[in-house]
Amino acid sequence: MALVGRCCRSSLAPPPLPSGLLQLRRSVPTLAVSGRYDPFLPPQILGPGARRRLGAEVRVIDGAGHLLLDESPEAVLGAVREFCAARTTDT
Repeated sequence: MALVGRCCRSSLAPPPLPSGLLQLRRSVPTLAVSGRYDPFLPPQILGPGARRRLGAEVRVIDGAGHLLLDESPEAVLGAVREFCAARTTDT
């Protein structure tokens, strides 16, 4: 499957969202998480685009590929918890 991810692109993938819509979402804190070995959305491609277009914080999970929730569920949970905790304020 890694070979497929490196060499092929699915025609079923949706096109990118319009820039205007993405700009509206920049005010919402966003976390993008990628597996270090993801052949479909590698961090070196996903990261810069997510930062530029969404203002997203990007985390990379070592030892994982495209199926993060199956491969490293605890690491994903930890990344989400840290991200949410950093944005939670006591009232």
